[in-house]
Amino acid sequence: MLKRKGFTLIEMLVVISIITLLSSLMIPGISKLRQKAGQVREQSAGRSLAQAYMLYSTEKLGRYLPGYADVDAEDAEGNEIPHPMNARYPWRLAPYLNYNINGVYLLYPPKSSISDENNESYQYRVSVYPALGMNLFYVGGDESGASGQGLKPIPSHEEIFGKFCVTNVGQAVSPSNLILFASSQHEDQGENAPGFHKVTSPNFTQPQWGSSWNPKANPSEFGFVDLRWDDRAVTVMLDGSVRMMDESELRDMRHWSNLAAQANDPDWKLSR
Repeated sequence: MLKRKGFTLIEMLVVISIITLLSSLMIPGISKLRQKAGQVREQSAGRSLAQAYMLYSTEKLGRYLPGYADVDAEDAEGNEIPHPMNARYPWRLAPYLNYNINGVYLLYPPKSSISDENNESYQYRVSVYPALGMNLFYVGGDESGASGQGLKPIPSHEEIFGKFCVTNVGQAVSPSNLILFASSQHEDQGENAPGFHKVTSPNFTQPQWGSSWNPKANPSEFGFVDLRWDDRAVTVMLDGSVRMMDESELRDMRHWSNLAAQANDPDWKLSR
């Protein structure tokens, strides 16, 4: 009878080395695939948000959904959403998404269990941590004035600063270039985490962003925008198209403000 020959120590070491080498080559590839899948998922969510946003404007005879407004809102079961959760855009837009909350908003921190969806903690997370924040000062409007240092889109302010906020269909000179939603982030216990309900522009009356993108800086230093996809952000334009924008594109005020687009000024600032 022939004896079965086993592996020698050298052969085993060679096999282990090959496996280790293959693993080291595969891990970055798997990481890139996961990154790409996350980006595609967020782009799809952006398209759904844009469709819901247009449905709202159709129902409201051309009026765009305000990014912040103290208006009644309900969850899928008809339960009233209390203030201030009702004021942020997610719960007011939810009916036009058929309440596909977790499938579109891509909530951060991680979504709660199904049994937890009716409590106030879940309502808060939905209102504050969607993956995509809204350009609420220049599109739709912030009726509290908080995102624009007290400036609400009302006639008395527009007489001084001009029509700084696009509030109705047909007002934007270039809807395909005007940001509606963008990848966002917030601060959570000293660390940056994906998701926030608003994003703010590089300039207001003065520059508002830091000198350069730094993923470790406080999210407010870059308008809560998050360049989490290979130093790019998912952006949803007012015409419903979805684009990937890098830092230089995001610093162009023509993508944020209709007045900047009218003036064709990438460094535009709000002035009297």
